[in-house]
Amino acid sequence: MWIFIWCLVTIFVVGVSLWSFIILRQQKKSWEKFSKKHKFSYTAGRLMDSPYMNGRIDGLPVNFYTDTQTSVEARSSRYVSVVEVEMGEGLPIVAALATEKMHGFVNGLTLTKNVEFEHEGWNESYIARTDNAKKLQKYFTKKRLDTLVKLFTMKGATILFFCDEVDAVLRIETSDPLRDPEKMERIVMRLVRDMKVLMPTDEERAAVPKRKVEDDNTVENITVAPVDAVDPASQAETVDAPLTAETEAEAKSVHEAVLKPKKGEAKKKKKELPSSKLPPKPTKTSKSKK
Repeated sequence: MWIFIWCLVTIFVVGVSLWSFIILRQQKKSWEKFSKKHKFSYTAGRLMDSPYMNGRIDGLPVNFYTDTQTSVEARSSRYVSVVEVEMGEGLPIVAALATEKMHGFVNGLTLTKNVEFEHEGWNESYIARTDNAKKLQKYFTKKRLDTLVKLFTMKGATILFFCDEVDAVLRIETSDPLRDPEKMERIVMRLVRDMKVLMPTDEERAAVPKRKVEDDNTVENITVAPVDAVDPASQAETVDAPLTAETEAEAKSVHEAVLKPKKGEAKKKKKELPSSKLPPKPTKTSKSKK
C-alpha cells in the first residue's frame, strides 16, 4: 500500500516538474522572440530560472519578469508574469490605485487618505490611497479615470498604478506565462497607450512649482592667506639687502650654534632620559602583530 502511494506521489511530482519545464521553455522562446523584435535586453537565466527583459517602446521604459503574488488573506502565493511600463517622470502627488488583489501592497504604504471616485465604472473592490485627496481627484479627470477603469476590468489581471514625485509605474500581473508573442504585443501596446493618457500635459507640468534645490556642499571661493605667508615686497627687500660685516658675523655665529651643540650636552641629555622611555630591543622570538 505504501509503495503504491509513494509511486503515485513520485509520478505526480515528476509530472508537475516536467510540465513546468515545458511551460518555462515556451515562455523563454516567446520572450526572446519579442526582445529581438523590439531590441530589448533579454536574460534567460539558468535552466529553471524565469527570463527577464527590459527596453523601451515609444520612449517609455518597459520591464518583463516573473514575480510571486500573495493572496489578500496572505495565506497562499503563486507565480505571475509581470509587465511594467514606467512614465519616466514623477507626478506632484503620491498615490496608489489598484484592483482588489493589490490591497495588501497598498495597505502597507504610508498613505492615509482613501478616495472614492464618482465614476460609473468605479468598483467598491478598487482601492485609491493618497496623501492629498484633493490633488488626486483634480488630477484624475474623466478621461484618465475612463482609461484606468477599463484597465482594471481586464480579465485575469491585477493592475496597479503607483506615482510619486520621482516616477510613476503602471503594473499588470497575470497568471498567464505569456507564451504568445502576439498577445504580449497587444498587452504592451495597450499599456503604453494608456500610460500616455495618464501622463501630465504640458500645462500641468508648467503649473507644478519647481523645488529649490540647495547644495550644502557649495562653498564660496574665499582667498585665505597661508599662515607662513610673507609679503613679497618685504621678502624682496630682505633678500636683496646687502650684508654688512656685523650682520654677516652675527649670522655665522647663529649658524654654528645650531649645528654644533656644546660638548657634553648630548651625553647629559641621554643620562637624564629614563630607561622606561627608550624603545624595547627586539628579540629573536618576538613576532609582529598585524
